[in-house]
Amino acid sequence: MRELTLEELDFVTGGADEVDGITVTADGGDGDGWDGWWDGGDGGDGWWDGGDGGVGPDGGGDGITEEYPPCVEASPEGVAPGAILDTARSAAAQIAAGNDETFEYGALIWELNGTVGMGAIYTQNDTGQVQIGSSGVPDGARIVGYVHNHPDVAGVDDRTPSNHVGGDWDQYNALVNSTTLPRGITADPNMLLFIYTNEDGSLRAYDKTDEDTETASCAV
Repeated sequence: MRELTLEELDFVTGGADEVDGITVTADGGDGDGWDGWWDGGDGGDGWWDGGDGGVGPDGGGDGITEEYPPCVEASPEGVAPGAILDTARSAAAQIAAGNDETFEYGALIWELNGTVGMGAIYTQNDTGQVQIGSSGVPDGARIVGYVHNHPDVAGVDDRTPSNHVGGDWDQYNALVNSTTLPRGITADPNMLLFIYTNEDGSLRAYDKTDEDTETASCAV
């Protein structure tokens, strides 16, 4: 991800309603005009409008039985690990169906009353960044994960989160620490960061204990 400007960082944390140069190509959803950190812009109908209905506490994939792999040391409480993993895998599969070798795509994973789902998939058709809004995230939901891809970039380990100013960890922390998320949405302090890369076709999970790591996490 590229370094964000101060204006954009202010926008991430809810301090501004719009910012020039950001185009969201996911559908704006049925929000109230400012439905998240980024305005829907003029991106048209978009690539995918998200809101997959969610994985319930008693159904869907391995939602009850699957546990996190050992590489996950911190995770949201009160949510079946398999439900989050299934949803992240679903998002990665849909991202892989796009132009993921060239552009970054991303989406939020949410939990509400035991159901886990995915918000809209966003892209700005940019190789080095994606900025994600809350379209498709229900009112009052808790954000338990953030999934995006890294395109193929020569000389860069696409499997690991970027840790430069304005990179993956800055966006992670801006979300976790925000007090101005819309519509009663909150971000779990132990939310997970997922990265999909077609460098090896794998989805990897990172948690807050990995912020200083330069080593690829395990595939999930």
